[in-house]
Amino acid sequence: MHRFINSTLSLLLFVSSLGAQSRTGTPPHLNPAEARLARKQIDSLFQSLMAAPDVHNAFLRIGFGQQPEDADWVFTGGQDRNGVPYVAEDAFHAASVGKMVTATLIWQLIERGEISLSDPLPASFRSSVHVYSGVDYSEHLTVGQLLRHRSGLGDYIMDAPTDQPSLFVQATQHPTRKWTPADMLAIARKIPAKTPPGGRFHYSDTNYLLLGLLLENHYGISLPKLAAQMIFDPLEMNSTHYFGRSPGRVINRLSECYLGDLEISQDSILTIDWAGGGMVTTTEDLLLFSRALTNGQLISPKTYHRMQNWTEESFGTSYGFGLRKLELSIFDPQLPQVRLIGHTGINGAFLFYCPELDLHLAGCFNQAEKVREVTILLLQIIQAFQPPQGLNRQARLLEARTLINLPEPVFEKAFVPNLNEKAIDDLGFAQPHTHQNTSFQSLEDLLIYGRLFPKEYSQVTVVLVHGTLANSYTYNRTAGLIREAMNAEVLAIDLHGHGQSTGKPGDIMTTNQYADDLEAVIHGIRAKLPGRRIVLAGHSMGGGVILRHAESFPETNIDGYLLYAPHLGLNAPTTKRNLDLENNFFQSHLSRGLGLKIMNEYGVHDHDSLSVAFYNLPSTLPLREYSYRALEAATPVDYRRSLRTTNAPVLIIVGDDDEVFVASEYLPLARLNELVDCTLIKGATHNGIRHSTSAVNRIIRWSKQWFSKTKN
Repeated sequence: MHRFINSTLSLLLFVSSLGAQSRTGTPPHLNPAEARLARKQIDSLFQSLMAAPDVHNAFLRIGFGQQPEDADWVFTGGQDRNGVPYVAEDAFHAASVGKMVTATLIWQLIERGEISLSDPLPASFRSSVHVYSGVDYSEHLTVGQLLRHRSGLGDYIMDAPTDQPSLFVQATQHPTRKWTPADMLAIARKIPAKTPPGGRFHYSDTNYLLLGLLLENHYGISLPKLAAQMIFDPLEMNSTHYFGRSPGRVINRLSECYLGDLEISQDSILTIDWAGGGMVTTTEDLLLFSRALTNGQLISPKTYHRMQNWTEESFGTSYGFGLRKLELSIFDPQLPQVRLIGHTGINGAFLFYCPELDLHLAGCFNQAEKVREVTILLLQIIQAFQPPQGLNRQARLLEARTLINLPEPVFEKAFVPNLNEKAIDDLGFAQPHTHQNTSFQSLEDLLIYGRLFPKEYSQVTVVLVHGTLANSYTYNRTAGLIREAMNAEVLAIDLHGHGQSTGKPGDIMTTNQYADDLEAVIHGIRAKLPGRRIVLAGHSMGGGVILRHAESFPETNIDGYLLYAPHLGLNAPTTKRNLDLENNFFQSHLSRGLGLKIMNEYGVHDHDSLSVAFYNLPSTLPLREYSYRALEAATPVDYRRSLRTTNAPVLIIVGDDDEVFVASEYLPLARLNELVDCTLIKGATHNGIRHSTSAVNRIIRWSKQWFSKTKN
């Protein structure tokens, strides 16, 4: 079940219900004395909570490290109505924590290339499930929208259909009835949608009902059997099953679950949830799952990262593709700047991983009330694990906040460009050939616009990524020259917030968004043209985005890289200091950048949307500055490693009159890998390199060397 209520944090803090049983172990970031103190504090917090009259039982397991054999602290409290004490092995309803299992099964399919985030639902069951203002949008629902609750669907549990009470009310009126997924789908079809697909965030169990049906449709077996086959059995989660739907599974004693004073643990009302939260489990099993999810056993680290493409859910809470994130310092600035990534359930079940402390938290409070008290308790538990360097950390963060709040740079006069004939030619606004408009869908359901320059019979697509302040239109001439030089079709795209692509100009949502968008384009090309050879071409900032993509998606097969004066980073030897062209056109907020870098080192990303690069352009233009995270997204983390490890040919071409970069500093890159070629073009400028005849001739020779088999 879901109903996050306003309990995002509160339910989380059910983590605090700690008890008496424990396994020896020391958190790796604390010494033994600090660990004993932390454990004593948590024990005291647990005893205080268990003393409350409406608290009947509680389970908590704290895991340190990524392997099952790593140490856990285990706490259990309370007794059943017969006076029998609970033990750590007793089970509880996981509620919406089960969404993490459903999401993992979906992501396993995506990793294997069997489905994608942009895929629609199977026609066999999607009909009439999404009707908004009288229009059926069901065929426009995508897997990605369902995973992150951006489908616009109502909630089949709590929302009432047009002709009957809500399923929750019906279930309370018929407490012995078992509800099937078919029953749930029938009710979901009668509930009007909240928005068209891809709209604002709206948490809905209908999303995960449909994902469960998709999984059963794809595999041809029931969801309980599938979860056992793909997750529970391989991880030896022997005490986990789906309530009332898993015959033959080991059934541990099920702890009592309360909705106020009403005990419902064995009631059929709990069968109203399924793929969104119908699991029964233990804290030991949940930690097995959490470790396998975060250590690469169930899905790759790259996929786990993709699940964390966040959209705001509520204050201090974000939602990704099957994961929920809490940033505790937003609620209390004195708390360490750490994240809890996982999920919660309406009954106080929770499962979270704290990457900063390498800490796993699993448990259940088994009470849908006590929201405020539990929230406070979770905050206190996290505070007990604050690293010993906390005081130094706070001082550094205070210093960083001072730096980011220093005044932004001001341009004293308007910038007047020197538009001589050569400068105009270097910019290359000429329309070379007729193009076709096309678009792709990003992970955030935003539009990625592209201009396709076709080339008949070609088996190669060159994806062209523009530079700073530019877009695909300003690279028309570049696209035409590449098309003829390589005898390939060229797709020039607009990055997020540029040109005709949607998104906030100069800012993004995550520091990997440009790379994620590029991957979405590549996936879209190969979905339509399997076996297509793809070359990534980028100029300046676009070259940095391409190298960032190579780092983020090393398993994606790219056939070649064409980089015009690529941006390698502000600290790279290729970057000039005290640029002449910066005098009245560009200014950077170096102090703010340093402050944000310090904050990022401590896991604080609350201010990454602040601008650090400013351009002296008319206020009527939408794009005049870039945020810290936008520049980070266009900067490779380790460009040398990317070039050293690539298996595809790389051509780097730079003009020896480049005004922005030190051309000669690119030459050593050719020594990193025999596939890397670096050529300096005499007399070419930073923008002029894209249209230089000598550069075009070099591309022709490179293309013949590596791609001649595709030529007609």
